[in-house]
Amino acid sequence: GQALGIAEAAYREGLKYAHEREQFGKAIIRFPAVYEMLVKSKLKIVGARALLYFATKYVDLRDVYEEHNKDKEAVTPESRQTEKRYSKIAGVLTPLSKAWCTEIANEVCYDTIQIHGGTGFMRDFPAERLYRDARITNIYEGTTQLQFVAAIGGVLLRVLDPILAELSHLPYEGKLRRLASTVDVAHGKLLRVVEQVEKKRDKDYHDLMAGRLCQMEMIVLISYLLLQDALVDKERTTMVESFICQFMPELEMHFQVISSSDYSMIDNHENILGM
Repeated sequence: GQALGIAEAAYREGLKYAHEREQFGKAIIRFPAVYEMLVKSKLKIVGARALLYFATKYVDLRDVYEEHNKDKEAVTPESRQTEKRYSKIAGVLTPLSKAWCTEIANEVCYDTIQIHGGTGFMRDFPAERLYRDARITNIYEGTTQLQFVAAIGGVLLRVLDPILAELSHLPYEGKLRRLASTVDVAHGKLLRVVEQVEKKRDKDYHDLMAGRLCQMEMIVLISYLLLQDALVDKERTTMVESFICQFMPELEMHFQVISSSDYSMIDNHENILGM
């Protein structure tokens, strides 16, 4: 939540400055290079908020059942099973949301300074402070790399697949159905590379690809969550369309890297680093 708040504050600072700062006779927000950074920042924040709220839902459900099951008179086999299920889901969503929110906070703050130019590096504006504040978020309470280590077991075991399947089969129509089909294809690619990595039975390779698999999982899940939002509020259609168009190429990159079964990093790192 802290990282998401920092990202939101940084985005607002960048947006405000881009409206106020003029160059060549017009506000710099009119320049594609500037509004592209702002749009990307907004999409990352919207995705972070959707993922974070979804994760907190399952953390709350887990906590409720944990508390309920402490009562020996109230506990049942079904409530024990439900607690275990919610615990597994929360155990995957928590590190994934921490990883996404803290990484995008750093990226948004970076772009906010870029939008400000040299003044963004100075203390005349809040941008530099927000950047310093953001930097710690993907370090303490476990670096992003450790979040992926925590999440990868659940990703490989496909803990979230029932949720993804449910989100996939919501009653989308028209453009939303076409967008959902794009995400369905992406989900299929994720399943293929998960199976591929599992079959290798190679811990070093598992660890090396963990971040890429987690990134793919987050992109697929967030896309579905935003599609679900658009069912309730049609004005969100533009947002989810832009998110999918922005992040599906990134997912495809991770898919291609994993599909290639490239071992060059494992094979060559000692030589490159002089070990």
